[in-house]
Parts: sequence; C-alpha cells; structure tokens
Amino acid sequence: MAVIGMITDSHYNRQIQYGSRYCPDSLVKLQAALAVFRTAGVDLVINLGDSLDCHGLMHLDEDSLADLQELLASASVPVYSVMGNHDLELLDKAHFCRAFALPSLFPLSFNHGNCHIILLDAAFSEDGQDTCGPQWDWRDSWIPAEQIAWLQADLAASTHPFNLVCVHQNLDIRATEGPEDPHCIRNAAAVRTVLQDSGRRIIVLQGHYHPGMRQLQQGIPYLTLR
Repeated sequence: MAVIGMITDSHYNRQIQYGSRYCPDSLVKLQAALAVFRTAGVDLVINLGDSLDCHGLMHLDEDSLADLQELLASASVPVYSVMGNHDLELLDKAHFCRAFALPSLFPLSFNHGNCHIILLDAAFSEDGQDTCGPQWDWRDSWIPAEQIAWLQADLAASTHPFNLVCVHQNLDIRATEGPEDPHCIRNAAAVRTVLQDSGRRIIVLQGHYHPGMRQLQQGIPYLTLR
C-alpha cells in the first residue's frame, strides 16, 4: 500500500511579501510538512505546484530555488513536483524539470505501490503555446489535444487499482467566482470526459485554488488541496 504525502502552493521566495503571502515563511512550513511525512512513514511526496513565487521580479532568484532544491532533496523519498503557473514565471519547462529532478517533460506517469500516478501539464494557451514568462495570463490554462490523447491511452493501459491524476490547475466543474472559475482549465470538460469514459478508479489531485475544495463528480473525487 502506497503512503503518499501531498504539498502544494508554497509560493516560496526569500525576499517577497505581498497581500497575505509571506513567501519567506514557506520554507519553515515545508520543513514541518516533511517532518510529519517522516513520522507517518510516507514513501513518496507529490508537490502540486507553485513551489516558487517570483512576483514582480524580472530575474530568477537562484538562492530561493537552491533553498527549495536542498529541502526537497532532504525528504529521503522521491518527490515529484507538478508545474504551477508561478513556477513558470521565470523558468521554462525544461529548466523546471531539471531543477526539480524530474525524469522528463510532462505529461508523465509511473507506478508506485498500488497506484498509477499521472502528472499533467496545463500550462498551455488555446493554440498550444507554452505559457511561460511573466506576461502570460494565469487564467488562460489549457491541456492540448495531444496530451488528452496521451491521457486516454495511458489510462487504458493502466492495470493498477488506483489512478491518481495530478495537475496544478483545476479540472472539476464549479462556479465559485462568477460564471467560470478562473482557476479551472479552460477545456477541462474534454479531460473529464476521458476520465469518466476510462472505466478506471480515479482520484484527481489539484492545487492552485488556495481555499481548497472537495467534489465528487460522475463518481470521481476531485480533491483541491488547501
């Protein structure tokens, strides 16, 4: 049985504070989370994105990135980090994967214990361009058709009893902030159709929406970590 620890939206930076975000404090909170995971016997950590926050900066704070790398490396178990919109403000996707010790660009999947784990990338514009850099609108989030086809094939090949679909932006249906919640992937309905039609037992794990949320839609739990 897999024992998995989940973290999300640390928004760490040594030098930034804005609104209710005290970004320097995040490192201590992550240290505390890893301590809890060790006590609980966690054998894998999944980080659902927005690890870094470069709000207003025009250059990557290499020291902040190094702090995160050192801390996550101390986890003593594998850590898989999903790309969030803030992570890609000053990192491109290849740099992110190198920095967070990921084996390849997204999407990717692997097996762990009784789980098949899928990591998706929703950092695309409608026309399939990577949404990297400080000028992109964080609300313009899409999963391209090629990745949806990959997801369908990957789920069809899965033989594990649990399938965990991990993504930073949100896939469930909601209207918490007007007609369409901007935290949701714009073409989420197409992805949900693949999940629902797969016949697999699926749990969707998400970050991005800081208040957190739990929903059950068409038999699939959508868990948005607070």
